[in-house]
Amino acid sequence: MAGFNTPGLLFVGSSSPGELAYAGALLKKLYAAGGHDTYVEPCVGGYNQARSALEAGYLPSQMETSDVTLYSSVIGFLLAGRPLADLDVRIEGEPLGVAIAFVNAAGFTPTSCSPTASRGCRA
Repeated sequence: MAGFNTPGLLFVGSSSPGELAYAGALLKKLYAAGGHDTYVEPCVGGYNQARSALEAGYLPSQMETSDVTLYSSVIGFLLAGRPLADLDVRIEGEPLGVAIAFVNAAGFTPTSCSPTASRGCRA
């Protein structure tokens, strides 16, 4: 099983050229259509998708990204049994409640992500 039994998989590399081309074309269509004036990408690794957004026409002032340290923090908080709301993650000043609700709805609890769990995190 992948995940905590294979920690290297937590930070697997960049998007493939095909993924970047697809994302770039999609972002261009979204940007051109209007109504999609902000690009948000949490837990960014190499910023390749963000570069695709720039090439699609998004200005840096229209983009919000964060480093993968947010991902590490979420995993750390789950393992420590701390509520994700304590991270105080915000997009455009608003708490990131949707992501917290998703994690809670998936059934990930501090005990299901215990370092002593034999198969890593489980819902």
